[in-house]
Amino acid sequence: MVASRIRWCQNLLNRFNNYNVEDGRYEQRTRWIRSITDYQLDDNTQLRNTFYHYDGQRDYRNLEVYRYNSDNSAIARSGGYRQRHDQEVNGDRIELTHQAQLFGLASDWALGVDYNTNQQTNYPLSKGAFDTIDPDGFEPGHFLDIPGMDAPRTKDRSTWTDTSSAFVENRTRLTEQLALITALRYDHIDFEIVDHAAQARLDKRWDAITGRLGLVYDLTSNVSLYTQYGTSAEPP
Repeated sequence: MVASRIRWCQNLLNRFNNYNVEDGRYEQRTRWIRSITDYQLDDNTQLRNTFYHYDGQRDYRNLEVYRYNSDNSAIARSGGYRQRHDQEVNGDRIELTHQAQLFGLASDWALGVDYNTNQQTNYPLSKGAFDTIDPDGFEPGHFLDIPGMDAPRTKDRSTWTDTSSAFVENRTRLTEQLALITALRYDHIDFEIVDHAAQARLDKRWDAITGRLGLVYDLTSNVSLYTQYGTSAEPP
């Protein structure tokens, strides 16, 4: 009875062990660049152009699945998984802002256009059973010890998303502390996906009009309360 309780306590503690391989990892390398050009048209009107570029590569490798055997004396490890994401985003945004009056109330406007392209390719690899270990003492091993995990990377799926947008936003001061926020946005989305393994391609296009309506209340110069209702659109 005592031995059974000791074993039960050991199993409970073992649930918090890390049974992954020694060199499991998630890492990413990114480059995020913006170039902003401002032009002051007059005291109340400003034009801004923002070019942006993102380039990222994310790598993930892990041993995912750990299961006790029937008498809880050993753990079977399986589910080796390797993934790489290559992604690049390029875009340009032109925005005009104007400070004005609306029915005698301070009213700030922003309107503009935005175009961006987003391309991503993934390279997944997964394997089944690896080994069986003693949870009370084991060597975690290395990721490349998993059979097949040294295979060359192959493309699975690539996606391209081109988005053209136009937007208008307004903030009107109803009182010294309360402001009304409104916005409308139009998006034209071109989406393409290529399944390299199946040699299949899919093209889709969407047009969407979205918006938001909100209130901002300034409690102090540093603290505000904000509530809004909004809609959005993005590719599946």
